[in-house]
Amino acid sequence: MTSGRSSERFALELPIKIRRAAATTVAGSEYTGATANLSASGVLLRTEAEFESEFEPESEVEFEIVLPALEGFASSVLVKCEGRVVRREGGMAGNAAVRGIACVIDRYRFVR
Repeated sequence: MTSGRSSERFALELPIKIRRAAATTVAGSEYTGATANLSASGVLLRTEAEFESEFEPESEVEFEIVLPALEGFASSVLVKCEGRVVRREGGMAGNAAVRGIACVIDRYRFVR
């Protein structure tokens, strides 16, 4: 059975920041969390932040992912992404409410 995904997902926990896109009528607050999985075309992130309706499906978002320095490289790399929310999830991790946001990556660029 196939999942319908266009690219392979990797279970990676990397720091991430997400916010509504500046081009939207209401730019929102910035939230932090960590990726749960990542692919060339999308990301699932987890956060304990209460973002309520700020990230509805089809909302345009901007997010930043920090890739750690690899052996032979001096520093980590910041990946700035633009995309859209495709779904939201809710759940619990221990005593904390954990929220998930799945996003499609439309554009990205590497920043050192």
